[in-house]
Amino acid sequence: MPDDFKHLLKLLDDDNEQSACIAMAELLQQDDPRLERILRSLQETSDAKLRRRIHQMQSAIIKRRSRRVLADALDHGELSLLEGIVRLHLLWFDNDTRAEVMVQWKEFLADSDRRSCTTLGKLLEYFRTKLTCPPGFPEDMNADMICLGTILEDGCACDFMICIILKLLGEHHGIPLDIVRFQGEFVILHDGILYSPSHQWGTLKNPEPRIHVWETEELLSMVASMLFSCAVATDSFRYIYTIGNCLLRNRRDLQFLPYPYGNSK
Repeated sequence: MPDDFKHLLKLLDDDNEQSACIAMAELLQQDDPRLERILRSLQETSDAKLRRRIHQMQSAIIKRRSRRVLADALDHGELSLLEGIVRLHLLWFDNDTRAEVMVQWKEFLADSDRRSCTTLGKLLEYFRTKLTCPPGFPEDMNADMICLGTILEDGCACDFMICIILKLLGEHHGIPLDIVRFQGEFVILHDGILYSPSHQWGTLKNPEPRIHVWETEELLSMVASMLFSCAVATDSFRYIYTIGNCLLRNRRDLQFLPYPYGNSK
């Protein structure tokens, strides 16, 4: 075992909190495959201070692995639209669980079943009572308007997310819907007619010939990019680093960001 690795491990139970934190960060940065085995052997230590630090590192390793798996799945287009927005919700609200978010979603579907949403008209009528969308592109848009769980809880979503949710609900009820961008906003396209969420699902003029339909990969990239914008707007280093790395497919290269997040100058 290299001397620096052994030295860093010895610092994990240091009384100086700053020294221990630096050692933890350096050990995680090295990404040594032996680290997890060593942490498992120490996780039940009687030293409460060391045990807390061990658990913190194990949690960080799990979250990094989850982020890496998500980045790879996004890169290879392996995620369904529903699974993608659930996983992106968990990227931001990392104390939530997939099971919790899926319970919310299943309750939402069950409620729509009770409303017998068998036609697009009934589906839109149901949506008007459940979710709202601010007109235009809200300057104060935040992650709560992008993450599935908080949208279902609070009833407010930005245009692309409310279109995604309606598309998924349409699939559940056998009503195929497409998402397009028309005159600067995301809208639903069905049988040649556009439906605008920011105008209470009122109809718009016929779309342009061969208007571009957004595919799953594009929609998930949009969701991730907007979450990243929220992280930058709130000056949250943890979210900037986490979501930025996910968008960059985990290449650990944030040089496109201004100091102090990416560039060293």
